[in-house]
Amino acid sequence: MSVSEGDSSDPEVQESEAAREESRRKARLDAIFGTALPDDSSGRDKGHDDKWFLENRPPHH
Repeated sequence: MSVSEGDSSDPEVQESEAAREESRRKARLDAIFGTALPDDSSGRDKGHDDKWFLENRPPHH
């Protein structure tokens, strides 16, 4: 018995389909909103903890 190429029970095929769907989703969002924002924010990557952010938040928050 052979497995067809479109068999979605194969984890590699599922992962590949998920990656393609995510790529299509991102392309749709980029078409609507543009690509001005980075994929992730780097504010928390600078070693600051929640206490620092609370102490340094703007007064209007």
